[in-house]
Amino acid sequence: MVARIASALLVAMSVAGESADSPPALRSVATVPLPGVSGRIDHLAFDPATRRLFVAALGNNTVEVIDAAGNLHVRSLSGFHEPQGIAVVPDLKAVAIANGATGTLQLVEADSLKTRWTAAVGEDADNVRYDAARKELFVAADGLAVVDPRSGQVVGRLDVGGHPESFQLESQSTRLFANVPAARQVIAADRAPLRAHAPPASCRASHRRNGSASTAATPEHTTR
Repeated sequence: MVARIASALLVAMSVAGESADSPPALRSVATVPLPGVSGRIDHLAFDPATRRLFVAALGNNTVEVIDAAGNLHVRSLSGFHEPQGIAVVPDLKAVAIANGATGTLQLVEADSLKTRWTAAVGEDADNVRYDAARKELFVAADGLAVVDPRSGQVVGRLDVGGHPESFQLESQSTRLFANVPAARQVIAADRAPLRAHAPPASCRASHRRNGSASTAATPEHTTR
């Protein structure tokens, strides 16, 4: 079985005024075969500096590297264990990849594709985000782990009351928002200092309407 990645080109900035005769907002420009890759594909990350797309082939236990400029499969990286989240760390010319099966985070050099370090971050390591302003990696695992990308050391942890399915770092402030399905909550937190807050009032109201009476308003946290 050969997996394939389709590359799409945005040809229209707005689709609000499209008519039946309008061209499609997106069109496929290339399909890149991934030889020997089978199973589920998870997260992707694009590195503008190298023009490479990094693909977490979770079901294949590999990370696939694609030359986005030439639409070519460059290499299949082995040694991963259910790779899931991926984030580019441009300051270090590197890419961080979370392994769900081993609860680890690997930093791979974007040019040589060699692993620089591997750090234990917690069970079912998943989504990865890079805070460029604070130069820290955030990983969804047992709550959220904060990792120094230079040393590979875990420098902080935040308990959000369960495993975050996804989270986002707000670019104009130090806040983050984490979706915690087990708690049926969206948690708001500060990244500086690291602390969690009660879920937004709209989420609590929704839980009450749905018959949930969650009392986990403010999860415990560990600051640095």
